Amino acid sequence: MTETLVIRLPADAQDAASWIVTDTAGTRVAGMQEGPLSLAAALTPKRRVVVLVPGTDVLLTEPELPIRGGARLHQVVPFALEDALADDVEKMHFAVGKPGERTGTPVAVIALERMQAWLARLTSAGINADALYADSAALPANPGQIVVAIEGPLVHIRRPDSLPVSLPADPLADALTIAGALDPDPAIASTQHLLVYVPQNEWEHLQADVEALFERCATLRVQLLPDGLLPLLAQQLAAHDPAHPPINLLQGAFATNQGFAAAWGAWRVAAILAGALLLTHIGAQGIQLWRLHHVEKSLDDNIAKVFHQAMPAAHNVANARQQMEGRLGLARDGGVGGGLLESLGALGNALTQVPSTSVGSINYRDTVLDLKLTAPDIASLDRVMKLVVQRGLAASLEGTSQQGTQFEGRLQIRGAGKT
Repeated sequence: MTETLVIRLPADAQDAASWIVTDTAGTRVAGMQEGPLSLAAALTPKRRVVVLVPGTDVLLTEPELPIRGGARLHQVVPFALEDALADDVEKMHFAVGKPGERTGTPVAVIALERMQAWLARLTSAGINADALYADSAALPANPGQIVVAIEGPLVHIRRPDSLPVSLPADPLADALTIAGALDPDPAIASTQHLLVYVPQNEWEHLQADVEALFERCATLRVQLLPDGLLPLLAQQLAAHDPAHPPINLLQGAFATNQGFAAAWGAWRVAAILAGALLLTHIGAQGIQLWRLHHVEKSLDDNIAKVFHQAMPAAHNVANARQQMEGRLGLARDGGVGGGLLESLGALGNALTQVPSTSVGSINYRDTVLDLKLTAPDIASLDRVMKLVVQRGLAASLEGTSQQGTQFEGRLQIRGAGKT
């Protein structure tokens, strides 16, 4: 299971969900989509399914508990937090994370009604989640900067020394002050460094509020997200510290193995009979494989004879079949390097039409041309991508960031027919 389907549920059950498919490194392998969950269900086979739920519905806290681990920890948590919660603990679901360097134990608290509603919505669409996280918990952690992600009416904030929080974004400066990202004391504010993520389609109306923060902190760096916050969150899920992962909300009664454990007794006899049948089948297959081995040896001898006739200059007969297949593959694909030359040709044509754009680095691997571009504005980067696509290739702009007066973007180009 090398790929992960990351689904993000909206705060309003009537709104469309969004999803993206990534590899083990968090790099997208399929473009982000939005729509009914039933469309996302078609992408679940042979993939790990991770669901992000609204962080505004999940309380993340770190209480100091009398015990740090063991089976009794889940029993202690509700009583430890009872006085801090407005609702009855019997109506709440508690999920416990791995303790970190701080003294407290990470705990996520959610209303049972919300958990049941999320899982019912997934089940009705035919989706079984392997993990359920608060979207705010997937916000990148940066030891030297305060990470701020503005999205719609909300701002998500993660300080290096605390858990992430989600607050109303209007007014922005007040929200950051409440979360401790902007300190009223100028002496402390002069030591605070902000990294702000903003969806590209929201930058126009947020630009003035964000730029006003320059005078309130030591440094402020803005990164625009062409496809919104989901690709960033999905990448962070793949890059998190294995020793301290985000809290998986599927615990206790909602654990993914709950159904199997409860039904094992009823299926035990059937499982034993199935095991006996499997052993019989394996024995029969072993005899068949022994026969096929002798047939394969005869075929290899015939291949070696044909190999000598077709490739008299070759002397290594041990891998005759592989050499013949390689020669046929080259003949069929038009030779090695065709994909690289095709991609470089399309890139050269695009850069000629957008001369203000320059290449910072370039890498070609597994038919994918991966490069970093520098341009005076995001529109130039987008123009280069569209010109490459016009040449019949698949291209995607994976992300952009501002470096002084220049914008840097990562462009991936795949040959025609490659996805």
